[in-house]
Amino acid sequence: MNLSAYDIVNEINHRMTWIDTKGKYIISNNLPIYKYYFILKRYDEKLGTTYYLALTSTYSDDPQVRKVYNPKNNRTKYYIADIINNIINNKYYDNNEVQIRLDKVDEQEDGIIYEIVLL
Repeated sequence: MNLSAYDIVNEINHRMTWIDTKGKYIISNNLPIYKYYFILKRYDEKLGTTYYLALTSTYSDDPQVRKVYNPKNNRTKYYIADIINNIINNKYYDNNEVQIRLDKVDEQEDGIIYEIVLL
């Protein structure tokens, strides 16, 4: 019997969006380019805590607002070290990357808000 066919393969699609658990970044190839971002959190008794990634083009004095890192390979990076354990629900992952989906919740003229959803 070939048991290798039953191995769980968690392959990361590097054309989409994922969390780099080692570097503590959300990395994306398909988000629009904005200068600043911040993480929002909402608690619901039924659903628990939901996290959002808000992208904006206007700067605020709020200490949660951070500058987006845009390296030369067109992947945008969003540093999430302070909430990474809460987002991945303290689960152990075999590799250093976790595939996520960003669902658009709201769009204004100066920014977009995405819900962070684990796949």
